[in-house]
Amino acid sequence: EGGIPSPKRAAALLGVEPGCGEAAAQAGIDRRFRALMTQLAQVSPSHAQRGLRILAELADAAARAVAAAPWVPSGDRSVGVTRAMGFRDLKRQRPLVGLELSSEVIHLEDGLHFLVLLSDGARHLESSRLAEIAEVHGTRPKAASLRICTDAAEHAPKEAVGVISVSLQVGVETEAKASDTKGPEAKKRKVENVTPSGKRKVRVASLLLKYAGVSDADSLARRKAPANRTQVAAERLLMQTLEELRRPKPDEHKDLAVRFAAKCEALSDCKSATNKPHADLGWVFEGQFGKEFDAVAFDLEVGGLSDIFTTPRGVHILYRLA
Repeated sequence: EGGIPSPKRAAALLGVEPGCGEAAAQAGIDRRFRALMTQLAQVSPSHAQRGLRILAELADAAARAVAAAPWVPSGDRSVGVTRAMGFRDLKRQRPLVGLELSSEVIHLEDGLHFLVLLSDGARHLESSRLAEIAEVHGTRPKAASLRICTDAAEHAPKEAVGVISVSLQVGVETEAKASDTKGPEAKKRKVENVTPSGKRKVRVASLLLKYAGVSDADSLARRKAPANRTQVAAERLLMQTLEELRRPKPDEHKDLAVRFAAKCEALSDCKSATNKPHADLGWVFEGQFGKEFDAVAFDLEVGGLSDIFTTPRGVHILYRLA
């Protein structure tokens, strides 16, 4: 089995049933191999230790609960399954699993930095292309990851692609430090609006895309989600929209707020898309649309475009007006 024992094979070697649990698997080792390991230890302790490690791996595989077969919708013979493998599953690639710490320290200059960790499925992408993506989506890791996955899938459609993106702003004062500063500079940095009761508020426009499976109980819904739109398809459409907003055509309006309002009117599934002239939600108070919305809206700079994010209503991008 290529060095990775299946629960069925491991259980057969130990004389137990797959998914038997740790106690039963250990009992199988004691029954079948304990005496042999004791004899081997007298001749070669190192080989005995190696044998015990192998048996421990077999016991771990045999004890695991048997995974249920994936559900396949009626009339559809295909199913997409993703399985995350941990270090304990990587029995064969031992050089990848070690106790030594391997690290490299790099110095980042002040400014915006974009770090990306790619799986082997994205090896066909050139560094120049990754730089272009970082230029467009440098402050939006989700959108950048989607674009990298999309491009990589075009080069190698049968390979899985994994992307982790991080946007770092180095050398910029934190909000807490900025609040300690006195004078005009402090006033420039302060972009929050606070009600007399102490609640924060922002004015934002939201481009919302609903997808199949999202609840219809939405009083602000402009229309129902298309029956055939998946979450992945909705996110990719928002990714393309962000790219179009960042790189307008010559005949499009120069004002980003105007272009965003036009996109909302054309695409958004939220009633706010019909509000003139900015297609915005008006003043939004903290807690009004949930913590997922607040985490993005109140962290966004005035005049800024948000990354793609998900709420119970669907997937969004925001533009902050005030």
